[in-house]
Amino acid sequence: MIDEEEIKKFKSYLPQYLQLYCNVSNLKKHFHCLNPNHTDRHPSMYYSPKYQICKCFSCGERYDIYDLIKLHYGLTSFREQYNKIAELFNELDKVVPTSTIKEDDYVEKDFSKYFYYCHKNICNTDYLTNTRHIDKRLQDKYFIGYDTKRKIIIFPLNEHSYFGRSATSNNKYKTSGIGYLFNEDLLKNSTDNSVIYVTESIIDSLSLETIIPEIKTISLNGYNTNRFLSLVKEYDYKGIFVLALDNDSAGLKIGNSLKNELDKLGITSFNNTLIKSIDDGKCKDINKALTENKEALIRNLTYFYEQYNLISKKLRGDDFEIG
Repeated sequence: MIDEEEIKKFKSYLPQYLQLYCNVSNLKKHFHCLNPNHTDRHPSMYYSPKYQICKCFSCGERYDIYDLIKLHYGLTSFREQYNKIAELFNELDKVVPTSTIKEDDYVEKDFSKYFYYCHKNICNTDYLTNTRHIDKRLQDKYFIGYDTKRKIIIFPLNEHSYFGRSATSNNKYKTSGIGYLFNEDLLKNSTDNSVIYVTESIIDSLSLETIIPEIKTISLNGYNTNRFLSLVKEYDYKGIFVLALDNDSAGLKIGNSLKNELDKLGITSFNNTLIKSIDDGKCKDINKALTENKEALIRNLTYFYEQYNLISKKLRGDDFEIG
């Protein structure tokens, strides 16, 4: 049994965790929401020292340090979360055994039947095709569905997890299961010629694939960079990344930070929003470019797609900026 005082002590590490692992520089100011399903345009999350949590006043999500460890590292057992905190903060003498403990083992729910039901109902909404201008074929490719009762678009991440987005409000999100990345399996079995585009949102990834069907994209579903970097190392990724995050201060900051981490791993990456030249730099994300200036997005993406493919084949390992 884990000592209650140690559990409380570890909860007090939340401020350090936010600063060291979540790119939060000032805990006295609001910061971008850590909920991967909330695209937080304006900093909406704050840290509460009284309750030792961070809470978003926009989407309502709240996290203590154990919640964030589950979110960032995919650890569902409380003991695993506890041990991860011990590892991160050099409290290795506090690590507890997990292999012989069964009562808090986590069994992931299978959403296959729910996905089938929702996919059958995707015809009952035109949100993706009309509002977001996403190619209809992608709804079948990714088995995207629509929950008619909750009026939520359902994006399956795998059979155990999904990301849901309201078709009626920008502020309503729903997720279930571990915080997987969209298309994270693309990180497996890579080669030196692999080129993957990394976006903030699933809709941005689908926007790129709407323009170029062959493009390979992964969505962080917000700023879930810890899981991304963990998988990059686990799968020994060998290709290059194009960090096509949002064209705003938060996106550029996360892009620079992510590029630095990839540099440390010896992985070539390019921090390129792909849209900074559109509308005099005022276009903030890829889907907005698709819906408001599709021709410019096609022009930019076609050019960069060709350039990065050329780099992956001829200049592997060279680190320089283009475009």
